[in-house]
Amino acid sequence: MYDIGCSLEKFIQLRKMFPKHIDRMKFATSIFHSYVHEWECQLKYNPRYNDGWGLSDGEGLERLWSYLSALGLKSCRKFVLAFSNQKHNQDLLTKLSAEPNKYAQTASNFNINFFKEQWKMQLEFQNQKRTDNEVKEKLAHFFERQELLKSATEIFVATVTTTQTESSQLYAMELLEEIGNLQIAQDAEVAAIGGDFNDLDPANKKQQRLKILLWSAKSALFKAAVELQAETQPLRASKERAERIRTRLKEKIYAAIKQRKNGVVKAIKTFCKRHTEYLTAYAPDELLLAENQPFEYGDFMKMGLDHPFWNNGYICLSRDPWAVDPVVRTGIHAMLGLERSVEELQQLRFEVRRSLSWGISHLKQLEDCINKTTERDGSLNQKLDSLYGDCDIPGVQTTPGGRHLLLAGDLIMHQVEHKDLIQSWDATIQKMLEKKLISCELIPTEWFTLLEKMRRQKEAVRDTQISASLDDGLEEVVLDDQESDGENNDGPMEEDVVTEDEGDDE
Repeated sequence: MYDIGCSLEKFIQLRKMFPKHIDRMKFATSIFHSYVHEWECQLKYNPRYNDGWGLSDGEGLERLWSYLSALGLKSCRKFVLAFSNQKHNQDLLTKLSAEPNKYAQTASNFNINFFKEQWKMQLEFQNQKRTDNEVKEKLAHFFERQELLKSATEIFVATVTTTQTESSQLYAMELLEEIGNLQIAQDAEVAAIGGDFNDLDPANKKQQRLKILLWSAKSALFKAAVELQAETQPLRASKERAERIRTRLKEKIYAAIKQRKNGVVKAIKTFCKRHTEYLTAYAPDELLLAENQPFEYGDFMKMGLDHPFWNNGYICLSRDPWAVDPVVRTGIHAMLGLERSVEELQQLRFEVRRSLSWGISHLKQLEDCINKTTERDGSLNQKLDSLYGDCDIPGVQTTPGGRHLLLAGDLIMHQVEHKDLIQSWDATIQKMLEKKLISCELIPTEWFTLLEKMRRQKEAVRDTQISASLDDGLEEVVLDDQESDGENNDGPMEEDVVTEDEGDDE
């Protein structure tokens, strides 16, 4: 898991690093990276679209490495979120299963197997060499330069045939030099593209050329849309929070938008021109559709990144259902979300059981170490030397087994803290059991035994404390009775003294 895992894998493969272990490696990026980078990053490196990562947003490994931390309410919250996501996607798939599937050969509704098949087709399509972004960009540059070459040639011919002035001849010579440079660049591009250019179907090479040019224009338009969305994000955020944005910041935003306007307008015109050319040549019946009409800068500014305009296949050169139908894409996302939520729940269950097992094991280790300190076990000498060495704590050196007693005190304090931790875990476990987030079978049997033992020990301590307080109370009562019998009076009074003469008289 790495922020630029996509580049890291290419780097390792290019330099043939770790040849014996590369098959065991799996690369992924954080959710943030896969969304702001290229679409291929999501397909190949997004942890939510790949087995083994769960619904993690990039913190999966941190969670696996830090499972010894306090369980608290964190796992409970993750369970609730995973269950909510599972229910959401299951309900969505159930809803889609009631809709007819117009892509099926026989009359039927959408189902999860169809969405899995479409997802597989999408992965295969994106992984094909001829659709690699670098190849498409090279082909697009080649065809765009070809258009420039054609335009320059036409201007050169028109200049030579219509005017004979000295200035026009100089201009014609400059055009001729530019044409030569463009041709050299074209020849170099052909050599660089190599077999990828020859892979184009000769029968449909013109159509593929127009489609690649259309892809290039729409890719540039999408890039402009993303940049504009980034510039206007503070404005949208202020509206959502019902807060006013500072005037200076608003002026900066509008200035940035204005600075980009000319480039955006050019990208819109290029796309509309190429879109119309493609439809005119290969889909004339779609020319009059509302979504295929040319648009202006104002219309473009109103388009969000979730606008249907971005959902057609020209941006990925595919007309399969997964590329052109938003309903199919919704089903694919729901299917993937359902699979990942099931995987996430399984991972969370493993983490809960692993954490509880560690809690039991660690407490046993503490008890064993405490028993060894009581017995002054010689196997602890090396550990005692590393911990305390020749300590100068008063009474430790002069007391037999002083260092063992010192270690025992530290261990007992840690044992008390660990028992408190276990009890706090048990409170969370009980809540998760009540909400049916986990089952009793998931909990190790030793966990319930340990909790019962701790409960009995706690009751025994409480009974001892109650017994001690009763003994103190009885002792006070006895003392009070003794005081009432004269044990603590001031001795006999003068009138209580009986002399012998007085006794004889009686």
